[in-house]
Amino acid sequence: MLFDHAGTGPPLILDGLTGTRFGNGSACDAASRIAWLDRQPDRDLGADFKPQPWEQCAAVLAAMGHEEDAKLVRMEKRRRMRRARLLRATTLLDKLRAHISGIFDRLLDLSIGYGWRPMRPVYALLVVWLVASFGYAALPPGIMAPTDPRLFLDPSIPAECRVDWIGLTGPVPPRPDDESRRRTLTGTPAEEPPPAWKDICGRRLPSEYSAFQPVLYALDVLLPVVDLRQERDWAPRVTDVDGKSLRPIGHDPEGWGWGYVVRAFEWFLIAFGWVASLLLAAAVSGVVRRD
Repeated sequence: MLFDHAGTGPPLILDGLTGTRFGNGSACDAASRIAWLDRQPDRDLGADFKPQPWEQCAAVLAAMGHEEDAKLVRMEKRRRMRRARLLRATTLLDKLRAHISGIFDRLLDLSIGYGWRPMRPVYALLVVWLVASFGYAALPPGIMAPTDPRLFLDPSIPAECRVDWIGLTGPVPPRPDDESRRRTLTGTPAEEPPPAWKDICGRRLPSEYSAFQPVLYALDVLLPVVDLRQERDWAPRVTDVDGKSLRPIGHDPEGWGWGYVVRAFEWFLIAFGWVASLLLAAAVSGVVRRD
């Protein structure tokens, strides 16, 4: 049996109707087919929702080569089923269950399109990764520090190198005895300018010292199954060498600073990475039913 073409008119009884293709000249885009399906009686679109016409319509679209339109019809069918569950709920407990189920159902809709949009988590991970990479690269000096305690206990590494483990700029602004301190540490004669802190600290740090890479660090934190050693070797610190908050927010020098913000941001990255990865795995493996 051939399907009637899309359009306006009296209600259509489509429940139980089957067919192999739409008639010649009939619209085969998802929007037109959804409008056609919406011509069913209200009873078949409300609490007593009939999914068979929607699935049959999607199957015919797919058989005719309109795969993308078939996916959109199936996704809309799932949304209508979610709404029907809410309409059928009568008791308070049923309504609570329907709302909780609807939250997870909406999450599947927005994140992976009920399994028909498995690349959405990948795109989201890429966007968050880029934002995190720029964020870590723009951090003020001194926020990120190595986690290896030997670097802090090594007496050969001057205290000035611990102020900024990444840029190795030394104290900012320079202390009054900065030049003499650098001259003493390096044995530079009075007639020669002493080397900069970056050169001094670079020579004092162990050769196996892991340099901080913002792009790799963001990727390491974001992906739960990836170990690039950046997350193990580096972490945000909340206080400086004097125990004061780093770059405090507001006017309280002992209040929350950027270190707390970076730490909270990392918790978000970890949670987001796990959720996105699990949704991607569910969509690819077929755990989430697409029908």
